[in-house]
Parts: sequence; structure tokens; C-alpha cells
Amino acid sequence: MFSPKNILVPTDFSEASDRALNQALDIAEQFHSRIYLLHVIIPLPTISDMEFHPVIDQQELSESYLDEQEQLAGLVKQLVDVGVNATALIRQGDPVKSILSEARRLDAELIVVGSHGHGLLFDALVGSVSGGILRQTTLPVLIVPVRGI
Repeated sequence: MFSPKNILVPTDFSEASDRALNQALDIAEQFHSRIYLLHVIIPLPTISDMEFHPVIDQQELSESYLDEQEQLAGLVKQLVDVGVNATALIRQGDPVKSILSEARRLDAELIVVGSHGHGLLFDALVGSVSGGILRQTTLPVLIVPVRGI
């Protein structure tokens, strides 16, 4: 029987991520798994990458990062409060690459990710994090849809 010891749950603090975390919590409680809750920050483009030069308010950016850290800490506290061994992680980079890199580093045996359900056309043109994970990993991946649960 499949009994994951380490579960990686990427989060962007959306409803889809919340649903994925709830599914991961059910699995973790059943199998006494550890949950690694990962938030990936997409780095700001460099000036040479931009066609325009937006004004970046460093104070606003710092507050946004602190807010994300607090949200992540709050989610981990909720998990720990119900008896689940959980760890918060923040990385910076491409979401798919960062998630897969952390999965390898942590010896994750399952990735649980939410799907925003933008639709086939959106995913075909833009791609999706969950789709990218599926295409590039050999690990089991549980994709939790935002609709229908």
C-alpha cells in the first residue's frame, strides 16, 4: 500500500491551494506523513528583461513578502495544531523548477497541488504549474481541482 512519508504541497494562498492542502492533510493524518508547505516567489524581472520600466515600490514589495511569510507560518501552525508534522519553505524562482527541485531535495513521495481550472485553452497557451509538474516528474502527483469538491 502507498504510504507517503513526505508530502510536498506547493501553495500560492489561493482557493485551489487551500483545497490541495486539505487533501494533503487527510493523507498526512491517515499515514502519519510530514507535510512540507512550499511557497515559491517569482523573482522580479531585471531591467534588461523588461520592455517598459515600472516603478517598483520597495516598501510595498517588502510588505508583500512579509505578508506571504506570515500566511505560510499561519498555515503551518494550523497543521501543527492538529498534530501534523509540518514545515514551511519559501523559495524564489520558476515555480515548476522550484517545486521539483524541493521534491527531490526533501525525498518527497507525493506532490499535492491545486488546479485553478482555467481551462484547456488557457493551459495550452500559457501552461500551468500543475501541468508542468505532471510533465516533468516521476513522482505521484495528486491534482486537486478547485471546482467540484
